[in-house]
This record gives sequence, structure tokens and C-alpha cells, in this order.
Amino acid sequence: MKTRKDLHPKILAFFIVSFLASQYSFALPEAYQNRNISDETAPVALPAIIPQDSWSLPDAAANNEDILKEQALPDIQGNIPENLPILKTEKNVSRRNSQDNPPTQTAAQKTPIAEGAQASSPRRSLKKLSKKTVASLSKFSNSLKESNALGALSHFIDGAKGYPVADIGEGERFAREIEEAPKEINKKGVAASITVFGSARLMPQQKAQADHKKALALARLNPNDKNVQEALKLARQNLQMSKYYEEAYRFGQIVAHESGGKIAVATGGGPGIMEAANRGAFEAGGASIGHTIRLPHEESSNPYITKGLNFLYDNFAPRKINLRRGAVALAFFPGGFGTMDELFETLTLIQTGKIPRVPIVLVGKKYWKQILNFQSFSKMGVISSKDLSLFKIVDTAQEAWAALTAEEKAAQ
Repeated sequence: MKTRKDLHPKILAFFIVSFLASQYSFALPEAYQNRNISDETAPVALPAIIPQDSWSLPDAAANNEDILKEQALPDIQGNIPENLPILKTEKNVSRRNSQDNPPTQTAAQKTPIAEGAQASSPRRSLKKLSKKTVASLSKFSNSLKESNALGALSHFIDGAKGYPVADIGEGERFAREIEEAPKEINKKGVAASITVFGSARLMPQQKAQADHKKALALARLNPNDKNVQEALKLARQNLQMSKYYEEAYRFGQIVAHESGGKIAVATGGGPGIMEAANRGAFEAGGASIGHTIRLPHEESSNPYITKGLNFLYDNFAPRKINLRRGAVALAFFPGGFGTMDELFETLTLIQTGKIPRVPIVLVGKKYWKQILNFQSFSKMGVISSKDLSLFKIVDTAQEAWAALTAEEKAAQ
């Protein structure tokens, strides 16, 4: 008759295996499922949580081919927590190779279950699993489940899903968005354009002044309200940046006047700097083009776009192509990530000879010198000093027009 002491390791093993199975929903090894719990000689082993190439197994488990099958995922580096009872050994081969050729251990390579103890049967090793160890296993398994990065990486490595391939319909939509805008612009008799980039957040100076006045009055009535004080700070910042809206508006006017209406002003069609440039050209009687992207958090196109020259895009890539297509010059006003994306992509395409060089101006010396230290690119050797000549930094709309026309004349 079996004593309580004899059954204790097997009962503990059963609960640990059940716990891990519930966490990962894996199928238990057939050897374990068919095992008679009263059989003294059958090995008891936990399902592997870590690939076998990164840790060592107890004697009996190491010789059991069914137990060697990997049942769950490693952590993102393929390591196990330091406080697990099974100590780490040197990694041998890649994960995939370890699956094809499970590593074997010599007597010298086998790692003891705990310091000062000798590797023996799994039943003896299970006695080492204290409440603290079980809690550690639970915490480790929960961390794996909550790790989206791990899930995505494992999903990719395991090849459970094929690599996403664009369907024919998607390619047709891209092609249509690239082709339609230039055709319509040609129909309107537009021969060339100057594209203006910049932040969608900037507002006309008149509105910024009104907002600042209201925020200031409210802050005086609520000097201890942090939210009110933050609103005043934002209103003051918007007022300072509104000068660039006015410069973009003047630049649109200048392009329309100086070109005699032959050069259109093109923008991303949105608010802020884009609206300002479109508005300047529109009110001056020039052609105003909008390449508008559909975004959930932005309003529709600004109202200062010539009828028939407003194009709506579902994809950024065709829009970016058409913003550069037909442009005889590019003007970049202060902006955020989108503006930086357009600027650096354009500079890269010109630098690598993928598109013809055109005059480029960055408007707002204080802004650009504060945001980007262009000289450091050259000093650190990541670009050539000649690359700094791909653009000019100016302060005003009039200076921008003068710089663009001077470079165009020099090129001729």
C-alpha cells in the first residue's frame, strides 16, 4: 500500500502539468496521457516550457523522446528565468536545428537540478519545486501570454501563416491613384506646380490671437487651475507658430502672381500650412491643387482648392508620388512627422539619383535649426558635405521665392 509520502511527488506533478496545460492549451505528450499513475517505473516530467537547446533536462526526461517535443514558446531571447529550478546551459544550435536533431547530454554535460544536489529521477527533482517556484512559473507563463511581441514573433517564425501578398485589386487601386491625378491636372491646362509641405495644426494668426486672448482671460480668473494654465501655454505657442501660416499664405500669393498663373500651388489638401498655401494661390487667382489623404481624425479638404483639382487618396504612397510629380520646386514649412517624412524621402531620392533634382527651400530658420542640426550629419560622416547644398533655409515667403528662382536660373 502506498504511503502519503510516496504519492506526494506525483500529485504535485499532476497539478503543475495541469496548470501549465491550462495556460498554454497544449496537448500533453502521449506518453504522459497513457501513463498509469500507479506504475512506479514510469517517468514523470513537466512539459518543456523552453526549447531543449537552451536548458538541460533531468535524466529520465532527457531520454524520453516524447517529452523532448517542444510544447510551448521561449521568451523573446530564448532564455528562461534565473529562478527556475533547472539551470541554464550554453546554447548549442539554432531552434530549428534543435527540433530536427534534439540535443543529447553526456554525463559531464548534465546540469544538477539545484546547487549542491545531484541529478536523479524526476520524482526527486519535483520535491525541489517549492511554492515560490510554482509562483515563478505562473508569473513567467502570464508574461508570455501578455507579450504581443512574443506572439507575433512566434507566429512569424513558426510559419503558421503565409507572408501577406498584395492582391490584384490592391495593385489596381494604387495604379489608379497614381495615374488619375496627373491626367486631370493636364486637362485643366496646368503645366507645372510648386508643392508646399507643412503642419496641419497651425492656424491663421487672427484666430490664434483670439484664442490666446480668451485663454489669457480665463487663466487670470483661475490662476491655480493647472488645466487652464496648460491651455494658456498651448494658446501662446499656437500664436507664436501662426506666423508660419501667414508666410505660407504669402508664398501661395507670390507663386500665383510671379508666375502669371502658369505655376500652380500643390499641397496635401488639408488644414494648417496646406490650407494657407492653397488659400494664397486661390485668392490670387492662381491654380490650387489638393492631394488629400482620407484620415479618420482630420476634416475633409480645405475649401481653397480649384474645382476639379482636388484628389482624394486612400493610400499614402501614390499621394507622395503625385505631390512630387510635375513639381518644379518644393517648399517645406514647419511641420511634424509627416513633413519630415516627405523631406527626407525627397532628399534621399535626389541624393541617390532616383528623381531629378529640383530647388528645395526650408522656411523658418529658427524652427529648422532648432529641430534638426544638419551640419552634424556631415560632421559625423553620414552624408557628404555636398548633400547640404540640396536645400536652402530661409525665413520669409519672399526669400523662399528668390532662392527658388535663383537656383532655377543657375541650373539653366
